[in-house]
Amino acid sequence: MRRNLFPHHGRIKPKRESTFGYKKAIKPKRNTNDTEKAYLDYLQTRTDAKCMVCGVPVEHWHHVKEYSTDKKDHTSLIPLCVQHHVGELLSPHGTPKEWRKRYSMKFQKMVALKYYLEYKSEKME
Repeated sequence: MRRNLFPHHGRIKPKRESTFGYKKAIKPKRNTNDTEKAYLDYLQTRTDAKCMVCGVPVEHWHHVKEYSTDKKDHTSLIPLCVQHHVGELLSPHGTPKEWRKRYSMKFQKMVALKYYLEYKSEKME
């Protein structure tokens, strides 16, 4: 059995194609446009971004979504360290109910918008 490297993303179940073996199910990926790709590249190069919870240098960017079934908006991202992204104490993937009690969707979207507006203002210069 293959080990899941990203436990918070869910497991892709194998799909049986024939009697001779299994094929991995193909999960369709959302296509990103050029502006989203440029923004994601910009976020990866930011060295001054800090985790919005504890202030350590950012390691992950979390997609802010209202519901788990919503599509990922690549322009709505907040900076988090590994512990606060997938950890078990306080994180959107580890403890989603506690996370939403502490950080409302409105607050998360405001933080995400702040980073996106910084990108837009730097791009305009």
